[in-house]
Amino acid sequence: MIQPTVSIVVPTYNRAHLIEETLASVAVQTFSDYEVLVIDDGSKDNTAEIMKRWCDKDSRIRYVQQPNGGVSSARNHGLRIAQGEFVAFLDSDDLWCPWKLEMQVALMRAMPQVGMLWTNMDTIDEQGQPLTPNYLRTMYSSYEGHGPEYPFQSSTTLGEIPGLTAGHIPADVPPDTVIRSGRILREMVFGNLVHTSTVLLRQSIAKQVGPFDESMRRAGEDFDYHLRTCSLTEVAYLDRSSMKYRIGMQDQITCPENNIYFARSFLISIKPYLNTPGLLSSADQRHILASSYRWLGEQLLDQSRVEAIQCLLKSWYNEPLRRDTVKLLIKGVLPLRMLRGVRDALRRAWPTSPMTSGMHAVKS
Repeated sequence: MIQPTVSIVVPTYNRAHLIEETLASVAVQTFSDYEVLVIDDGSKDNTAEIMKRWCDKDSRIRYVQQPNGGVSSARNHGLRIAQGEFVAFLDSDDLWCPWKLEMQVALMRAMPQVGMLWTNMDTIDEQGQPLTPNYLRTMYSSYEGHGPEYPFQSSTTLGEIPGLTAGHIPADVPPDTVIRSGRILREMVFGNLVHTSTVLLRQSIAKQVGPFDESMRRAGEDFDYHLRTCSLTEVAYLDRSSMKYRIGMQDQITCPENNIYFARSFLISIKPYLNTPGLLSSADQRHILASSYRWLGEQLLDQSRVEAIQCLLKSWYNEPLRRDTVKLLIKGVLPLRMLRGVRDALRRAWPTSPMTSGMHAVKS
């Protein structure tokens, strides 16, 4: 059997109404040396019937069913059976631009030091109507407050990359498109910068990274995986949208109900890196811990006030002057009906104190 250049791992669960459009976006790729590994994570709809038709007409598609175990379990199954030189991930509700694989494979071959490459993305609604172009920096708040070069050490255009000729650049991608690269583990510890369905990863790096963490079933497994990837290799980012990311559906892992799981997984993911020699200053460590515990504490307030207060106290310990932490602590400790009275009393006693300022935005 001839091994494909790219293994495309597509986890799916009850997406029969969308997966055909996703597979159609793969079928029109200008790069054709790939295998598609659709891992069905226990769907109860007619996904199997749809996939039989696709497998019958395209031998590059492999359909595998498994008991429901979550998206990480499905992706790990795909990684175990992937045969390609590169691995790409594609969620079963997203759509790729036709040039996506062609451009990324050419770049990875021209930049052998790069182990992972991702791109920008556009958003669409559930019906496929366009919403927001170039959405990556909007979705991932870790880009906020930084210039366009962040977080990379080097920047160039496609036309300036040695070994990448005009014949390697698809017609839909201008030669002046910017690509940035570098080692970004430090920056990733502050928050995720990578969107999974835009990624192309070397199989050799994927084997070193290991599996997705299946304990993070509800959220956060992507960040943990990409963080581990960035700890091993130089990475690169192509500043052009290569996919359409579908938003607004209730079954998506990014729905608001999963925020608590994102916060908890984030804290678990970053802790192994906080004491890495030379990676972070003590001030950075305190700031990251304060932000992480504050995020988790805020998400826990409506579910477990005791655990929420514990998290918020850890946040306050690391950054005692953060007014938003003080505000959340007060909200967690006092019954809501008492907040206004306490706030007014503190204002009269200490009109300029951080505590009264922190309570200013508390709503009853």
